[in-house]
Amino acid sequence: MEKYIDQFLSWLSLEKGRQPSTVKSYAYELKRFSDFIAQKGIHVPHEVKKQDIRAFLASLARTNDKTSRARSLSCIRSFFEYLVREDILHASPAAGIDTPSIERKIPHCLTERQYLHLLEIVREYATPSCLRRDLAIVGLFLATGIRRAELVALDLADLDLERGYIKVRRKGGKEQLIELNKDIQGILSEYKEARGNDPGPLFLSKRRKRITGSAVYALVKKYLFFAELEGSVHTLRHTCFTQMARRGVSLPVIRDIAGHSQIETTSYYAHSLEEDRRKAVQTIRLMEEGRAAD
Repeated sequence: MEKYIDQFLSWLSLEKGRQPSTVKSYAYELKRFSDFIAQKGIHVPHEVKKQDIRAFLASLARTNDKTSRARSLSCIRSFFEYLVREDILHASPAAGIDTPSIERKIPHCLTERQYLHLLEIVREYATPSCLRRDLAIVGLFLATGIRRAELVALDLADLDLERGYIKVRRKGGKEQLIELNKDIQGILSEYKEARGNDPGPLFLSKRRKRITGSAVYALVKKYLFFAELEGSVHTLRHTCFTQMARRGVSLPVIRDIAGHSQIETTSYYAHSLEEDRRKAVQTIRLMEEGRAAD
């Protein structure tokens, strides 16, 4: 089984262009599955039956939530679909297995007042040497909603302030141009002036190396803490797209900017609008306080 898994992982990395972190997640899930079926004496894909996959998912139910089980099934399904595509199998044993139903939660986001306060906190608490960089990082998340890995991967050459866009490397290796508004263009211009024009990573550490994802995560958490706000990098991404939806931007446009592969993911922001509407109608009083309807 390991030989086929290695082939699949190489295909994901080299042909599909998946990020190393994604390939690592697939490897972890498939290792769990491979170890489970090996205990049943199954060592090649041809011997795997639908009931074996269902038994594996049932074993996960004792210690893993629905989201984790759905992720495991998705990895297994992709693995067997690859084997069918490569004519190693005639049919996938994962076909027809239902994904565990997951309750979709409305993404947490900041209000306009909160994210403007957050930017002021960056200006107040950042050290002079990191001020322009940190403001550019937080501002770019809020203005474009790009992912943390996408921000870390940016090079100086990806930034075009004259035409007002950045070139982002999406999941799967696809490149996309994301437009910049005037506010973030000004912030990035100040950062670029402080950074200098040496080619290489756009966002640098104090040692002039590419900033890491963990450093960006800690940076954002620090300023959220000082601002007395809950959240993470994902919160800033959700804030960007929720604010767009509230300002009337259509879901297909948000989907394109966000880089979502499925419109269902983007539809979360429509749910947040539903919550806004629900709160809004509650502000209309038709009777005096304390008086019950007859």
